[in-house]
Amino acid sequence: MALLVGYRGRYTPLDIPASDLDEWVTTLQNMSLRIYQSLLTRITDENTFRKIIAEPAYDAWSDFINPNWEEADLIKLRYRIKLLGAYKKWLKGVVCAYHGSDPNLNIQCEEGSPYFSARVAEKKLKLGAGIIYTLGSTGLRYQYGRGIAVKAIGVISGMKRVKSDIRDTDLTKTITRYNPETGQQESIDITIPHDDFEGDVVNVFLPGAARFVRMQAIAIITLGLVNAHYANAYGLTSERNAVISLANQYLQNTVLKQVDTANYAVWLGIAFLDAENRLVVCSEAQNAGATTPAFCTELGGA
Repeated sequence: MALLVGYRGRYTPLDIPASDLDEWVTTLQNMSLRIYQSLLTRITDENTFRKIIAEPAYDAWSDFINPNWEEADLIKLRYRIKLLGAYKKWLKGVVCAYHGSDPNLNIQCEEGSPYFSARVAEKKLKLGAGIIYTLGSTGLRYQYGRGIAVKAIGVISGMKRVKSDIRDTDLTKTITRYNPETGQQESIDITIPHDDFEGDVVNVFLPGAARFVRMQAIAIITLGLVNAHYANAYGLTSERNAVISLANQYLQNTVLKQVDTANYAVWLGIAFLDAENRLVVCSEAQNAGATTPAFCTELGGA
């Protein structure tokens, strides 16, 4: 069977520029009053709080309790009581976070309120340290181009514009970032690994499905790559492989269910290349009838 298209992208965390983190902080700080007004407009009284926040929170949480636990019913009831009675505490938290003391609501906040803006600024370095793993999959278009998850699904969903971001050599970019240890700005070089690519972009999905499966695929691939990366960084090989297996199963149960199998045989998934000590995402399309990948051999047979 002839290979129609094959793509392999190598995963590496990508730092976020300091200017993007600064913009994130400023944007959220400027939204503080809007968030406050929206919350109080939505949650007008205790009954509304119970209906919109407390009851749904209890329903979601209670499913996590093992029904065979000896005191399961008592534990769930105690949590329900605490949630249903939490309106005044919730309201004070909202006022003190976004507005400050409010005599009209008879709420007196501690010194330092409202504290939302300060807390956002404090979390800037934490966001910067964590988002690098997500960007390793999704990319940052203006800085690094489209990410490997986007390219992997793009080449098999008719997304021709991804070809401009596929590289046959490593790319080094110099950016200014916040050092997560010191909090100071510094210039560093980021090396983006090359891609493997054969054939040409093709749309293998059923009519009307392509643009919707892209969103599914990018989310699942990113989930798998980030968690597999964490496991690998801690030397947890079996857990890393389990994450990869689950992510590929999710892709099989969603994205690949929408392939036009009358015309195409398709592989899409993540893998770990021992020879390179690196996570990769790979996609491939052949004519219908093929049972073994010719390009994404790391993904195994159909």
